[in-house]
Amino acid sequence: ASTGALVKGSRGARYGFIGSLGITSDGSHVWVANSDGLSVTELSASTGALVKVIRGSNYGFDGPSGITSGGTHIWVANTNGQSVTEFPDS
Repeated sequence: ASTGALVKGSRGARYGFIGSLGITSDGSHVWVANSDGLSVTELSASTGALVKVIRGSNYGFDGPSGITSGGTHIWVANTNGQSVTEFPDS
C-alpha cells in the first residue's frame, strides 16, 4: 500500500476465480466473490494460497456482485436474487 508495487498475482483455474467481482479481508483471510453465481474463493492473506472455494446452492449465492466482512461474518450481495447471503468467517 505504501509503494503501490505488485506483491503477488494469484490467477488460474486452481483458485476457482470466475469473473471476480468483489473482494474483502479480515486480515488473515481474503474472500473473492465470483460472478459464476455460485461461489466465493477464500485465500490465505499471508501466503495467497487457496484455502477453499465455497460453492453450492445451499449458500444462496445468485450472481455475487459485492462482498464485505464484519470480522466474524461475511456478507455477499447478490444481483440476480435480490438478496444478501451471510456466512461465518472461517
